[in-house]
Parts: sequence; structure tokens; C-alpha cells
Amino acid sequence: GVSFPKRKMQIEKSNVNLAAKIEGMQDIIFSHKDHAAWTGCEMCHPDPWSVKGKTTKATMEEIFQGKYCGICHGKAAFPLTDCGRCHLKSV
Repeated sequence: GVSFPKRKMQIEKSNVNLAAKIEGMQDIIFSHKDHAAWTGCEMCHPDPWSVKGKTTKATMEEIFQGKYCGICHGKAAFPLTDCGRCHLKSV
């Protein structure tokens, strides 16, 4: 299996703020703690998300095509049209 030496640190860090790429859209607050509780780290790391942090660039278009977050959201997790569930932080 794949080992994740920083797993404990990331889960304890919990929230990661990601800047929205559309002006006026609220930034994203991503919770490692919440996601790890459902999927574990292995579901997302090292693919489709890099373990090096902020090196994977994803667009909403790709997410709606079923890539990145869209692998689960819109299928097994809440729908992608529920924007306020991810875009939580005021700009």
C-alpha cells in the first residue's frame, strides 16, 4: 500500500483554504478531517490530488466532467450544484 507520513498532520490541520478562481465566488474551505472520515486518504492521494500540496490545478469544468472532486460529488456525495457546501469563505 501507499504510506502517508503527513496524514496525521493534515487531518489535525483539518481545513485548507482554496481560492476561488471566479471573481465574487466565495473561497473553498476543504476539510481533510471530514473527507478522511468518509474516504480515507487513499481515495484522493496520490491521485487525483498531489500529496505535495497545491500542485494540482482543478477547474469546475473538470469537476463537472467527473474529475477531481467530481469523482464522488454528484454521485456518492452531495451534488456539485450545492455550491455553498464547499464555497464557504467570504472573499
